[in-house]
Amino acid sequence: MRVSGRLHVDVLRLLLEARALPDASDSDGSTALMAAACRGSAEVVQLLLDAGAQKDLCDSEGRTVLMTAAWCGHLSVVRVLLESRAQVDLCDDSGSTAGAT
Repeated sequence: MRVSGRLHVDVLRLLLEARALPDASDSDGSTALMAAACRGSAEVVQLLLDAGAQKDLCDSEGRTVLMTAAWCGHLSVVRVLLESRAQVDLCDDSGSTAGAT
């Protein structure tokens, strides 16, 4: 069975309306915003930002959402994050920034 990306957005909307925490993280410190950035889903990134997700949180290796989007090569997500004023000068644990990924 194939599930459309639209269905995922609709499910996310329902979860957020039910007060799901947009900044909940897994054991590596990765959030839904980071996962959406890595998958290149600018629509989901914007939805999470609109729900109050923090764009400058870091995972367990110090990577931000902007770093993740840049590293994964998703220009549309990078644009959304820059428009939301994500910090560009934060460094991960190895000293890299979003511009040096």
